[in-house]
Amino acid sequence: MKTRIKVIGLPCNTRSLPSELLDVINSSDVIAGGKANLDLFPEARGKRVVLAKSLDSFLNDIELAHNSEKSIVVLTTGDPMIFGPVKNLLTRFSLEELEIHNTVSPLQVALARIGEDIEDSVIISFHGRNRGGEIDPFYLLEKVFFFTKSIIYTDYKHNPGYISEIVLKLDQRTASWRVVVCEKLGQKEERIMDTVLENVAGEKFNSPNILVIFNPEPLVLKRPGNFGNPDSSYRHRKGMITHPEVRAVSLSKLKLSNSRVIWDVGAGSGSLGIEAHKLYGVTTYLIEKNEDRFSDLLTNCSVLESKNLVPIKGDILEVEDHLPDPDRVFIGGGGKKLVDIFRLCFQRLKPGGIIVCNVITIDSINALYSHLKDSGFSFGMCRVGISRAQPIKNQFYMKSENSITIFDVKKGHGNHE
Repeated sequence: MKTRIKVIGLPCNTRSLPSELLDVINSSDVIAGGKANLDLFPEARGKRVVLAKSLDSFLNDIELAHNSEKSIVVLTTGDPMIFGPVKNLLTRFSLEELEIHNTVSPLQVALARIGEDIEDSVIISFHGRNRGGEIDPFYLLEKVFFFTKSIIYTDYKHNPGYISEIVLKLDQRTASWRVVVCEKLGQKEERIMDTVLENVAGEKFNSPNILVIFNPEPLVLKRPGNFGNPDSSYRHRKGMITHPEVRAVSLSKLKLSNSRVIWDVGAGSGSLGIEAHKLYGVTTYLIEKNEDRFSDLLTNCSVLESKNLVPIKGDILEVEDHLPDPDRVFIGGGGKKLVDIFRLCFQRLKPGGIIVCNVITIDSINALYSHLKDSGFSFGMCRVGISRAQPIKNQFYMKSENSITIFDVKKGHGNHE
């Protein structure tokens, strides 16, 4: 009869491992796991299956041994259910074929050392993620902007110094955020470093370690707003507003879910930038040079009373030095300076960022199209035409509005100036 595969979580201090589990490890036919965990048990007599680069090969070896009715132990650090091997084992075996032994995880030890609870936290792990191909650290670390605490399992490459550098690149304002590095928990060399993020960036630390990043103002919206709201929702004049349907299409082109800073250039009433902020909590800079329109913009922003909604009076070509680099840019105006404004915004745009331009006049469409084409840019271009029902005598007819040409450009994929 096949014996159950024993998945054993190892405490930070392996001296506290119960004697019965130590006996199981030393007497099993197969002992599997990461090399560092296997090396902790030099007296174990079983065949060693090392989890290296190939997860499939590791699981194949365990499956072969299980089918041969061998006794098997899979070792992991801490709780096997927190970024442990159980998820992968369950792709090959049923839960009934596993016997899971939990222990206190390094995550729990770290929080106990610094006196923090796990509420409003996100757990991020870099450990072993590269077995399925190179990971995108920028993508994983986007999460730190949406939670009060980010508890991060590191590895040799993605260490606290490297991770802190990435977070700084994502947003320089994180330099003053509190961070704690917990090194070699439970060991004689244990060290807790409580500092700010800029002091950790680029530094080296002893492994294993856990990094905790504290965000004083997480971008978590409990009641996100609607988008494509009626023009009457905003104070504006002479029709100078991005109308609801066009606004909805433009927001979809911006792909805001992974962004933190957006510029709304030629903001007018601010309808698009305000809805971007309400949807995703992004810090939104609304730049408008016209005195009357800026007055309307201030009125519309004051309703939300959000310090992450920042109206700025002036020409973007003159005020850009006062703005942080954006993840997204919406250009809703520009006139004869449109190409110059695009060049500036693209230069300041972060890698992977997106610019969306809404253009009405033939001259501006031709100018921007020619610039993008001559520069070898890859870009999207569509035209949105809206018709609205209007009364005529006792009936209705569809009255067409000015069509809008929408350009979208992503920084990367060969797009460089």
